[in-house]
Parts: sequence; C-alpha cells; structure tokens
Amino acid sequence: MYPFGYESSLSSLKMHIWDSHFQDSNEVERVRSMPDYVVSSEKGLKLVEVKFRKRSDREGHPGVYMKNTDLNRYRRYWAESLIALISPFGDRFFCQDVNNLIPGSQDTKWFDYHDFQSLREVYPETRDKLKAFGVAVDKLGSLWDETNRIIEPILSGITSYQPSSISDALARDTEPDAKRHMFSDTKT
Repeated sequence: MYPFGYESSLSSLKMHIWDSHFQDSNEVERVRSMPDYVVSSEKGLKLVEVKFRKRSDREGHPGVYMKNTDLNRYRRYWAESLIALISPFGDRFFCQDVNNLIPGSQDTKWFDYHDFQSLREVYPETRDKLKAFGVAVDKLGSLWDETNRIIEPILSGITSYQPSSISDALARDTEPDAKRHMFSDTKT
C-alpha cells in the first residue's frame, strides 16, 4: 500500500492550491479528489479512497451517508477506484467500486451496509491484519456518539438548529487524519 492522495503525497501542492485561490477546473478537481492510496496485490494495482463513516440507521436499517459531490468527483475523475469504508458496524471494513455507488439528488445519499462488500472477502490477505484495528474503529464510533451527546444540548438553544443536522453532519463529514495510519503497516 502506497500513499497517493493529495492530502499525503502532494501536501505542498494542496497548500499551493489553497493559497493561490485557483478557480475550480478539471485539473484542480481531479487533484483534490485523488484517492488516498494505491494498493498493489496479486490482483494488480487498485486506487483506494478511504472513508470513515458513523453508522446512521434509516427505517430500522444500518447504513452510512456519503456526500454526493464526493461520489460524483470520484466517478468522474477516478472511476476505476475503490471506496474503502471504515465504520463501527459488523465487519467494520467494507469496500465497493466507486461506479457501483450511484449518487442521489440531495447533498448526501444513504447507503445500506449491504451495498458494500467485506474488505476481508475482496482482499483476503487483509483478514488477520485488520483484526487489531476493530477496537479502534469501535472507539471512534463511541467518540462520535459522545460528541453528539455533548454538542446537541449546547446547540439546542440556537433557533436554526435541528437535532438530526448535527448527527448527519458528523456522520458525513468526519474524516480523521487517522485513516493514513489505519493501514500503514498493511501490505496488500
């Protein structure tokens, strides 16, 4: 596994794009949406975008929210890539080809965990390497829940506040830098 995304391998370019206030262009959007890793295995090379997401139940079914703008960019610029989803549910490590994740018409789209495959089934060589990270993923899920319990009462006095908006925002937008370290020892 090799770092690829602009957050890690091109961090100086990231700052240059930000500081220079470049107008959005195909080139800028392609660089901004670069997958996080290139994974080398017996199956060949695969571009992988890692997403941490909190479990968000809908109509009694567990799943996650994904930003449609992100999905559209990945599909446009990196159609051959794979989304690796890390979430405190079941197997904790899931994946799906970006072209199989169809964006919706709103800001975000909810996906059932069944829309993903187990990362361990797709890449069996990760099976033993990911076990130790399961506890960390569960702790991250607990941190999301604790954050909700603290923030929601504070914000309840704000007139534009809606309880589900904070939960949804945390579910969609939490992208800790820890994803760089989650698989740093994993050679797949």
